[in-house]
Amino acid sequence: MNKTMSTTKRLLIILVILAITVGIVILYLQMSAHKLLTDATSARKAGVGIPVAVDTASLGQMEVFTPAECLLNASSTITITSDLKNGRISAIPVEIGTHVESGQTLVKLGDELGKLAINKAEKQLYWLRRTAYERLRMIQFYEKNRDIGQSLEAEYRRSLIDWINSSNDLVKSEHDLEISIKKYDDDTNIVSHVDGVVVAIPAHVGQRVRNSLDILSLAVVSPMDMVCDMPEEKLHLLRKNLKVTASFYGFPNRAFHGKVTHINPLVNETKRTVSILVKLANEDGSLMPGMHGLAQIRDSKQALRIPSISLINPHLESAQVLIVSSENRAYLRRIMIGSSAGGYTEVISGLQTDDQVIVSGQVGIQAGDIVNIRSEENIK
Repeated sequence: MNKTMSTTKRLLIILVILAITVGIVILYLQMSAHKLLTDATSARKAGVGIPVAVDTASLGQMEVFTPAECLLNASSTITITSDLKNGRISAIPVEIGTHVESGQTLVKLGDELGKLAINKAEKQLYWLRRTAYERLRMIQFYEKNRDIGQSLEAEYRRSLIDWINSSNDLVKSEHDLEISIKKYDDDTNIVSHVDGVVVAIPAHVGQRVRNSLDILSLAVVSPMDMVCDMPEEKLHLLRKNLKVTASFYGFPNRAFHGKVTHINPLVNETKRTVSILVKLANEDGSLMPGMHGLAQIRDSKQALRIPSISLINPHLESAQVLIVSSENRAYLRRIMIGSSAGGYTEVISGLQTDDQVIVSGQVGIQAGDIVNIRSEENIK
């Protein structure tokens, strides 16, 4: 009898232990199930917070790059004319398409009157040199023999004065010859005062020139004018003096730099675009008018920003985000947005600094849902 009761007690103890173990296992599985709830519907049914990851709206530096297709134009076209009233074109050492540098000779003119003036000055200089040389010899002669008598002393003084006058005339004649040669060079050598490309040569060799005759046209290519068309919805991103980096199909491995100098106040009604003008450096003359390229317009500014992945249904300048209240409840809010760069989007209005926005786990969340904030890597 005692042996039977002892066996029954053992069985009861084993059953109690087994029941407790099963209960612990079931509780553990339920807790694990709650931890693995990642979608809003399951979490809502289980009565627990929906797991989400959040980030904070904060002020930060934004480097905004706005792309655009562009076309190169010469910054201006200069017409070279002649101020010479009498002469002929003797040579044109350039041709259409030639790249010229500032100071390079474009046209040489033959000036008959200028040549005559130089010849006259050279002849006058020759005779003045001979006269000065002869009077110098007379001074030496009278100086050597002036002890003979008083008259020779007077001759010496007179010859000295004549030599001084001749020397002064000689200096003036040399100066006049330099002026004649310089004037001849200025009149007969037409040089470029800018870096550019020859685009037209209406004159020809042998043609007699007259005052204000159009001889040559030059397109200025340093700097270049780059015209870019931007969609009108990007107008708020544009302002003068923004830095621009451009690349061209002809030079795929080079970057050219400039800045925005003008924004067209009129929008193209058909294309719905606005044109901007960029002055682009071209010191080595590599770029040519008519080339097509791609530009990146860069703007650096301090702005209120949020991660771009937090945006819901972004369209043009507006979007929605889910914010988390102090009671850990989610609410939908419409915001106005600006530029995007580096994974962040500028907030124009609708949020304040330190507002929390949901960046992961937004799917299925409804206004007023309780959320459970976790790190993003724990939300699968």
